[in-house]
Amino acid sequence: LRPGLFSSFGCSSNIPLWQASLNKLYLQNPTPDFILWIGDNYGHLPQPDNEQLVLCSTMLLFEMITKTFPNIPIIPAIGNHDVFPYNSDPGPQFYSKICSIWH
Repeated sequence: LRPGLFSSFGCSSNIPLWQASLNKLYLQNPTPDFILWIGDNYGHLPQPDNEQLVLCSTMLLFEMITKTFPNIPIIPAIGNHDVFPYNSDPGPQFYSKICSIWH
């Protein structure tokens, strides 16, 4: 399976799809009251992944959102692939790290 420019069915969203989506949202409403970021950001790929990849992907997407929508409140949710190991409750140390990304 070769993903296209915006990924393909069964694959996670890639950076071009995220950017195109943010651009379209901006054209629709450049100053929303808030952004609900529903989580499950990191790729749904087989292991091996690690905590750093999960946190760095969250940071990258946070930077993309805040660059497109500066000064707009973001309400993030944590999906089962936004923690490491996946599908777990990694504890306060991990949550502290991910929350520091969101400020």
